[in-house]
Amino acid sequence: RFCELFVLHAPNLKTIRLWTHYDVRAEGLLQQLKGSLACRDIELDVCYDENFHDREVRFSNGWVVKIGRGLNYFQSVGHCEIGSCDLNLRKCHETSIDIFKFKQP
Repeated sequence: RFCELFVLHAPNLKTIRLWTHYDVRAEGLLQQLKGSLACRDIELDVCYDENFHDREVRFSNGWVVKIGRGLNYFQSVGHCEIGSCDLNLRKCHETSIDIFKFKQP
């Protein structure tokens, strides 16, 4: 869902770099996402660092998003509850999100 936002609203985006801890359960899901983004000519570069605490996504256009909780910040709901299809209708877990831009050389 997070990447979909940028696919829709950042037409010049070419690379997403995700820094995270290695999780064998997430590896297959990240590979699916990588393949899906590749079909849109966007590279997903997943970097694993066991000492890295904050989750961070870097975009090729200079924007950086740091999410203390990671990408799973929505509270779960039942399959037939409001918010099961539209995350805009879900409550969020408490977290902090920092968004900033590096100057391009």
